[in-house]
Parts: sequence; C-alpha cells; structure tokens
Amino acid sequence: MNPYSRAITNYFNFRGRTARAEFWLFYFMLYVLSLIAYFLDKAFGTASVHGGGLLSGLFVLFNVVPQVAIGVRRMHDTDHSGWWLLLPPVAFVFACKGSTPAVNRFGPVPIPPTPRTPRAGRGPSITSVTPPAQTRDVCSATIWMRTQRQTG
Repeated sequence: MNPYSRAITNYFNFRGRTARAEFWLFYFMLYVLSLIAYFLDKAFGTASVHGGGLLSGLFVLFNVVPQVAIGVRRMHDTDHSGWWLLLPPVAFVFACKGSTPAVNRFGPVPIPPTPRTPRAGRGPSITSVTPPAQTRDVCSATIWMRTQRQTG
C-alpha cells in the first residue's frame, strides 16, 4: 500500500505517529495527483481563468482532512503537539526532523512496511531475518545489522 492510500484509509486518525518518509511520499503523491486533476480540468474545459477547476477543487476538498491528519501524526513522531501545524514555518522544521528513536508520549516508533521478499532464485532475502523486538532504536539496529553481516 502506498503512502497516499495509507493516509486516505487513516482519514480521521489523528493519533499515533507517521514516519518522515511516509509523510513526504504522501505529499509527493498529492502533488502528482493534483497535477493530473489540473490537466484533466484543462482537457475537459472545466478550468477557470485563475488555474483551478472543478476536478482540482474537489480533489483539494477531499484531501484537506488527510493532510491535517498526516501532519498531526508527523508532529507526534517528532514528539510535538499537532497544534504546531498552526505555525507553518515551525511545523516544516519539525516535519524535516528525524523521528524520536524510541517510544514517546504519542506511541511506539512507526515501523515502515516490510519490503516484498524476492521470489526463489533471485538471491538472498534480507527480510527473512528480522531483528529482535528490543532493537527498535537506531544504534542497536545498526549494531545488530553489522553482526548479521559478519555472521551471515
């Protein structure tokens, strides 16, 4: 599931955390889809003189709540209140920061989706071995990966 569809399925979820990569990929997909809506408006003749149109307007209305929800969850991931979204320059700085490496007051570390394992005959699968549950912070995970590389 891509970050855009994951954000749409969490339409009214203002709790928990969202990883930095998922946040920025959501906004990239939002930008691409808004461009498509804009060009469809131009093609169908529903665009106004100011650049917007019927499809673009509906797309923006549909995505207001998911944008706020994913922004709040991103603020939570940096251990800040979602109210910081009301100050866009500060919210942008917080959105660019890395995640809090451990459990914070908003929940556990968001775990990115695991990549698909390759089919048989396409080389070794790194997803077949998972780190122990206690290695959730960056330093422990790095040490664990180095030991796996040396032993495997």
